[in-house]
Amino acid sequence: MLFVWLYRGFPHILDTITIVRPETIVRWHRMGFVAYWRWKIRPLGGRLQIDKEVRDLI
Repeated sequence: MLFVWLYRGFPHILDTITIVRPETIVRWHRMGFVAYWRWKIRPLGGRLQIDKEVRDLI
């Protein structure tokens, strides 16, 4: 959709876009997806979880 929008707004941009191959766009998308989920599941810090048996002893 981005390329369609760019082409409709700037038809001469097609000469510039041909430098970027589709494999490059797919690779960027995959890297962004991996980075997002790596950020999403990162440890937030705080105390470590204590086992239930230890809590019951306390």
